[in-house]
Amino acid sequence: CPASELMVALQCGGSDAWSGVTANPALGYACDLLTMQGATGVLAETPEIYGAEHLLTRRAVDRATGDKLIGLIKWWEDYTAR
Repeated sequence: CPASELMVALQCGGSDAWSGVTANPALGYACDLLTMQGATGVLAETPEIYGAEHLLTRRAVDRATGDKLIGLIKWWEDYTAR
């Protein structure tokens, strides 16, 4: 199948002390390669992307999607502050 039909979902980026320096960068690189070929990458957990939104908005398919991510992060901050 063409890469444009693939959707790669990533979850649990903080599983242990080593995933941040081994698996996460490797999976990120693989996801970059696939999305350059038309695939879609999905990050599943808000706590895992919190603090990296400035990096992710630059990779969004368009500005509206990046703005939506910022809105969801702000909602999450309000929700968890309660």
